[in-house]
Amino acid sequence: MKYLIHILLISSLLFTFNSCGGSGDEPDIIPPTPTTFTKDDLIGTWEIYFSRKDLRINETPYEGFRDPEMDGFRTKFYLENGKYKFIDYNPMLDIIDQGTYDIDNGHVVFTVSEFNGRDTLYTTKQNITNIKLNEGLLYVDYSYSINIEGREYKISDIRRLRNTVTAPGAHPNVPKVTINFDDYIGTWELYDCDIYVNGLRNKGMSETWLDKPNITKFKFYYNNQGQKVGEKSVYYADKNETIILGPMPVIIVDDVIHLLFNYEVKGNDDGLFLWITERVPYTDPVTNKQTVRFKDDDEFRDKDKPTDIYQIKRFFKKIE
Repeated sequence: MKYLIHILLISSLLFTFNSCGGSGDEPDIIPPTPTTFTKDDLIGTWEIYFSRKDLRINETPYEGFRDPEMDGFRTKFYLENGKYKFIDYNPMLDIIDQGTYDIDNGHVVFTVSEFNGRDTLYTTKQNITNIKLNEGLLYVDYSYSINIEGREYKISDIRRLRNTVTAPGAHPNVPKVTINFDDYIGTWELYDCDIYVNGLRNKGMSETWLDKPNITKFKFYYNNQGQKVGEKSVYYADKNETIILGPMPVIIVDDVIHLLFNYEVKGNDDGLFLWITERVPYTDPVTNKQTVRFKDDDEFRDKDKPTDIYQIKRFFKKIE
């Protein structure tokens, strides 16, 4: 299962402030501000701390969900040689795209000249619903539509961004679990999983997801260069083999652990992330060992049936 609109990934990345996620925490929804702003007001680097995807199908609204995968994506606005320019970065600060920007009736208009190393030229708009320069906050809504098999899908990306200089680490009205990398050093094993469809737990899917005796693990450590890295491994019992992804650089943004080796616009995953919504002490019922566990949440729409929302809650215990 993938997020609706891996079909729409390219459209989503035109953001240019650019699924998975969970509806859970949600900041206050701010109506459009009557205050005007200029291109100079945007100068600086802005980082996404909250993102949500809303959906309408043939104008019928469906429940939205938080998109934590986008936490940590940045847009830098700057003035160079009389031109107002922008650069978009992923959490590893790899460049996604860049170009120039303008203001048009409360919208930021982006003209992209470079996109993932390929020459291209297009424009897109994002509606700025509020800008609080004194607090270092920027609120952006971006909607786009696509037709699939005769149905019109309208996706709205709601972004909340903070200025990396004036409001580093700020996430007003969005409670988050604080993550310290050193607290996660070691090996973590998946031991339980709950899957909900439209808010109801699906027993069969929950048990199938675990697919015992297949074993999923994450491992976090410092490499020889002192860099934070992580690995994901899955032991497949039917093949008697273990597939390892990594080591990959680890970037932590608030309550999200990114494991990224690349980020380009294509159908395959180029990174992994864990959205940590809970970390508590844990007693292993098998070994009776006192350890800790964390809960990773995921929420998305299945592209084959986008009217349904799936929630996956995975539980990992520390084993080493």
